[in-house]
Amino acid sequence: MDTKSWNAIGRAKNERVCDAFEDIIDREAGSDEDLTSDERDEELADAVLAKVVALNDEGRWREAREQFDPAHKPFIHHMEETDAHLTAAIILGADVFLVRRGDWDEEGPVLYIDGDTITELPGIQGFAISRNRQWIALAGPEGVVVSEGFRGASSRTVAWPVDEPIRPNSFGISDDGQSLVVANDEVGVWLLRGDSWNKLMPRTDIGDDEDDAPDVVHAAISPDGNFVAYGWQDAPGHYVDDVSKGAPKLHGVVGTVSDTPYHVMFTGDSKRLLSNTRHMQNGVTVCATLESLRGTEEYDDVPEDAARTDEYLRAYGIALLPGDIAWIGGAGWSHAAPLAGGKPAFTQLFGSTLNAFDYDPKSKRAIVASASCMLHVVDPHSAAERGRERGYKPRRELYRWIFWDTLQKPIRW
Repeated sequence: MDTKSWNAIGRAKNERVCDAFEDIIDREAGSDEDLTSDERDEELADAVLAKVVALNDEGRWREAREQFDPAHKPFIHHMEETDAHLTAAIILGADVFLVRRGDWDEEGPVLYIDGDTITELPGIQGFAISRNRQWIALAGPEGVVVSEGFRGASSRTVAWPVDEPIRPNSFGISDDGQSLVVANDEVGVWLLRGDSWNKLMPRTDIGDDEDDAPDVVHAAISPDGNFVAYGWQDAPGHYVDDVSKGAPKLHGVVGTVSDTPYHVMFTGDSKRLLSNTRHMQNGVTVCATLESLRGTEEYDDVPEDAARTDEYLRAYGIALLPGDIAWIGGAGWSHAAPLAGGKPAFTQLFGSTLNAFDYDPKSKRAIVASASCMLHVVDPHSAAERGRERGYKPRRELYRWIFWDTLQKPIRW
C-alpha cells in the first residue's frame, strides 16, 4: 500500500486542531473542529506500522520517526487487543526509565529500559523516586528496598507491614530516603518512617469504619517527609496528616470542589498541596498552602486563597515543571497549567488516559505513560514543529515506546 499520504493527512489535521485551540484560548472564540478525529484508516495505519517495525528490527528506529509521524486513533485496534496498560513510569536518565504495566490489582511486569534494552524486574511490583531524584524505592517480594540511585550500593530493605507484598496504587518517598507512603484499595494507606510502619487509613480517629472498603485510595508524601495527604472515592476531601513527630496528627482537610477526591501531590518546597477532585471524566485541581489548611475540617470550604490551577481535567497523573507549572493528565488530554491558575502554558493531546508523568531536571525531559500502552518521551521546553502534534502550543515529542500485545516485541517510534 502507498503510505506517502500518511504524514500529509495527519499534519493537515493537526494544524487545524492547533488553530482551533488558538481560537479558543487566545482569541476567546469558538470552533467546530473535531479535536480527536483522524480520517486515516486501519489498513493504511497497519501498512505504516509494518514499515516502522521493520526499521526497528534493523536498529533504525530514528529513521522510522523521520519517515512517519506517530498517531493514536488509527491504531486503536491494536490498543484494544492489549491487556495491561502503563500505570507508572519514572525517569532514571535521558533514555533510562522504569515502567509498570497493569494496575495495582492486575498482573503486569515492571520494566527497566536503558536505551534500546528492556529488562523485566522479577518480583518487583512498583517503584518511587524522591523529588530530589536521589532515592529509589522498589516494592519487592520481601519488602521495600530503598537505595541511593537505582539499585545503588547504599540500600536497606524493610519488611512489609502485611503478610503479602503490596502492589502500590500510590507510592512516594521523601528527599532524605527515610520516609515513604504506599497505598492501594486493599491495604489502605501505610507510612514508613525509618523502619517503623504506621497505618494512616482506615483510621478510627477520623471517623473511619474498619469494616468499610474504600476504593480509589491514593496518597502522597511531602518531599521533606513531614506531611502525608490521602483520599479515596466518597471521602469528604483530601486528609493531610502531620507525621513530623512520630504518631500522625490530622493537620487539615482539603474539601472537594468537584465530586470526589482523585489525585494529590505536594509541591517541591513541601509548602503547598495540589488536590484534584473529579466528576466523571472532568475535574478541578486546586493549589492550597499547608498553612491555610491548618485546622480545617471535613466539609469545610477550600481556603479562599487556594488557587484554581485547572478547572477541566480529572487528574490521572501530574508532574511539576519548572516555572511553577503543573502538567496534568486527563482522559486523552493534558494541560500544563500555572499553579496560580490562568491561561495554560500548553495543552497536548495524546489520545488515551494519561496515567503517569515524570520530569527530570537533569536531562530536561518528561515522560507520559498512557492507557494506550505507549510511553511518550517529551521535551517540555521546546515547541513542536507545526503539524507534528495536537494542542495549544504543544511540546516536541522526541520518541515513544510502544508495548502493544500485537507486536512481537516493543518498538520505538
